[in-house]
Amino acid sequence: HEIDLLVEAGDRLTAVEMKSGATVATDHLAGLRRFMGDRAPGDQGAHRETVARLVYGGGTRQRRSDVDVLPWREVQEVAW
Repeated sequence: HEIDLLVEAGDRLTAVEMKSGATVATDHLAGLRRFMGDRAPGDQGAHRETVARLVYGGGTRQRRSDVDVLPWREVQEVAW
């Protein structure tokens, strides 16, 4: 599994996966969840906060347990 993009901003590290489809499938979240699971508590390095986001081609913002799901049209509205 791989992550499409890592965004480092201050003490936050954001792992981003991008999908062009209009629907979200569970397997779209696999790489993000694996990345988040590999980061042990207290082993965040310089990052106090690590978040996971999926950008997709749909139109509805969602929360899938530990992943924020964002429509690509709302990317500019998010604090990265």
